[in-house]
Amino acid sequence: MNTCLMLGCLAMPMMRTTKGGLMSQQTYRTILEVIEADGQLPPKPRGTKYAIKFVQPDWTTYNGYLWPFPGKWTPQISDEEWNDQTCVTGGVHVATTFVGAQSGGARATHCVVVAYRTSESGISDGGKIKVRRAKSLAAIDLYGAIRRRGREADLRGADLMGAYLGGADLGGAYLRGADLMGAYLGGAYLGGADLGGADLTGAYLTGANLGTLGREDMKDRGAIL
Repeated sequence: MNTCLMLGCLAMPMMRTTKGGLMSQQTYRTILEVIEADGQLPPKPRGTKYAIKFVQPDWTTYNGYLWPFPGKWTPQISDEEWNDQTCVTGGVHVATTFVGAQSGGARATHCVVVAYRTSESGISDGGKIKVRRAKSLAAIDLYGAIRRRGREADLRGADLMGAYLGGADLGGAYLRGADLMGAYLGGAYLGGADLGGADLTGAYLTGANLGTLGREDMKDRGAIL
């Protein structure tokens, strides 16, 4: 079955410049596709869609809200309380992108796969979705999924500061604007990856296969080679 159809999501098309100066369309894999390819996507209730949620180590989220453990739903939001706009109270937020999930302040070190119903969802903004309720399905190792299945992944703007990504296959990944400060990428494959605007301060790239990426440019941007 087509992955995007099963997940109820769309791979992200981006425009990139070829060596000849022409523009071509590159399709990147969503973070949910990466999780599925790594075998970490759990079963979900019928009629729901997948999303992710980053939580603190104590399972709290923004403003100290305690996110439910796997198998539990968040409390149903009543019609009087419901507000379909993002970044305001009156519902909970889930995400379909890395950058959407990190907007609540938690990091990817504690990632939960969740389910929600489109009939109970509101506005979607940058991969961040407002919903009346969501069900926790499973806590997963997102960094591990990226290490093993990150090729051509859409990781733009991702907070990967200090992440262990040794030996990761990130060939062709979209890492534009990502924070890789202090990340360990020893032995990783980065051929064809888009690192435009990424923070490489202290990123450990010794032994990494950079493909056509310039080693001197990486050094000038603070990477350790």
